[in-house]
Amino acid sequence: MRACFLIPFFFSIMFTQAQDIGVEFRAYPAGQMFMLRGEQPIKSRSAISFYVGYNRTDRKDYGEHDNEEGGGFGGGLGYKKYVKQDSSGFYVGLENFIWKLDIDWKEPVSGAFSFSGTTEILVLQPAFNFGYKHVPESRKWYAELGFAFGAEINVKTIGSEVGQGGISMITASFGFSL
Repeated sequence: MRACFLIPFFFSIMFTQAQDIGVEFRAYPAGQMFMLRGEQPIKSRSAISFYVGYNRTDRKDYGEHDNEEGGGFGGGLGYKKYVKQDSSGFYVGLENFIWKLDIDWKEPVSGAFSFSGTTEILVLQPAFNFGYKHVPESRKWYAELGFAFGAEINVKTIGSEVGQGGISMITASFGFSL
């Protein structure tokens, strides 16, 4: 219960320290993520990124059941290494998200009968990412396009097992420099 109060406090401190604040959209084969994003350079070519947002999933029959869909809130941290000295241009990085998702699922049985349920999961999502961050000369805004490859790992499951495994994502970000 204490974590519910500490998490918003933690993210509010990080967002007040960020050099770049923006929004990020991620699409993957079984869903989308909508996030607020901050980034703070820590060295001339390195930066820490932090995220808070919503993960919506429609796994169709990719999971353990024939139909899995749902969503939930979460956040993450990332590290980026830029090729250029000013935290712009091409980069590679590592990131890790944690999501609390509620998944509604259905499983058909013979004939017109089926059974269904809801599963609560805590998902860990480590990934490798790379992309390009465009920052114009004015340095007042930025736009970024990237790709990420990693895994969805269900670390806690309340209910029936649901899908997990490899994940690939395309990311798009837009924001402002403070």
